[in-house]
Amino acid sequence: MAAIEVLSETAREKSSYTVTVAFTDSAGAAATPSAVTWSLLDTDGAIVNSRDGVSATPGETVDIVLSGDDLVIGRKTLLIEATIDGRAEKENCYINVRDLHGV
Repeated sequence: MAAIEVLSETAREKSSYTVTVAFTDSAGAAATPSAVTWSLLDTDGAIVNSRDGVSATPGETVDIVLSGDDLVIGRKTLLIEATIDGRAEKENCYINVRDLHGV
């Protein structure tokens, strides 16, 4: 089965944060999906900042940039959906957003 690998670290509220997604095929080789979309959800499953089904340009890696109202304090789920080798794939990335402490 094809896989989606997501790399992430803790984010700071209202800042800028990039998630790099690397795609592989069922053999583990780098792959370029035919389509990529992403959505941002809160802990209740509600869409954050109208980020639902956002299209990304397919490539072996895709940078998803979150900023401003995307990064409100709390845990967020970044849902990445891609079509790799004709198969629909989904993967979640969990992002913890910390406060800026007095900024």
